[in-house]
Amino acid sequence: MIQAFGANTHQGIYRNYNEDRVSVIMNIPKPKTRLGKWPSCSFFAIYDGHGGAGCADFLKDKLHTIIITQDSFPSDPGLALTNGCREAESQFLLLAEQQKPNYDRSGSCAIVVLIVDKECFVANVGDSRAVMSAGRGESMMLLSRDHRPNDDRERSRIRKNGGIVYQKPRIRQDQTRPEFGPHRVNPGHLSVSRTFGDIAAKLSKYGGRAGVIVAQPEVSVFTIDPELHDFIVLGCDGIFDKIDSENVLDILWNTIKKNKDRTGSIHRLSAVMTDELMREAAL
Repeated sequence: MIQAFGANTHQGIYRNYNEDRVSVIMNIPKPKTRLGKWPSCSFFAIYDGHGGAGCADFLKDKLHTIIITQDSFPSDPGLALTNGCREAESQFLLLAEQQKPNYDRSGSCAIVVLIVDKECFVANVGDSRAVMSAGRGESMMLLSRDHRPNDDRERSRIRKNGGIVYQKPRIRQDQTRPEFGPHRVNPGHLSVSRTFGDIAAKLSKYGGRAGVIVAQPEVSVFTIDPELHDFIVLGCDGIFDKIDSENVLDILWNTIKKNKDRTGSIHRLSAVMTDELMREAAL
């Protein structure tokens, strides 16, 4: 069912380090401890790390295994995603406290696509995004919701649990009126409202507050229709803050039209599409 994929990551022009990680597993094998029939499983994820790469590295190495070893998998993949994210969060926070000489303060957003036979499950924690092209580019389907502090549902949840949403004013030399930075959450001072990790925002002994910044995923599911569904784009906010979802698909379809007869294979075309989107986002 999956014909090809492309993947790329870059730190951008303002940093000399990259805290993002990508996970692609085309065929997840059946665990040795699992009995019964095992479905065809594919796993794709982007982990948008911040405050260090520790959390993103942990998720890249562990999250898929934690998910597929849940008791509810493969009978209920959606529940396995939810419970797996919860367990991964618990494991990483314990690990973060054990780091010496100080605890690991890193965190990560995650956007995950898990395909089980013909069902596609999308799980989102944070402000990365999944977008699908359908009908040969005639329509766009949003498969996830950005988790940001200025979202009404997120703001309500944050305040209900004792958190604060705020913006800092900033005045440039050529301005008489202040501009405002992104909406942020306290505790944590993060511009995203759901993450893995970020121990200082979550545990009270480090100044955090439970329930404000959470690793609770939103999970959606649909049945794949090869005649209707074209491809899915996963990207972090570094892409979608620069290019809106509709224009992302326009760029990719223009790239297909320009290169479909030149690349020689759909695998090469997928790589060209990925590289072109990265180039456009960097402009």
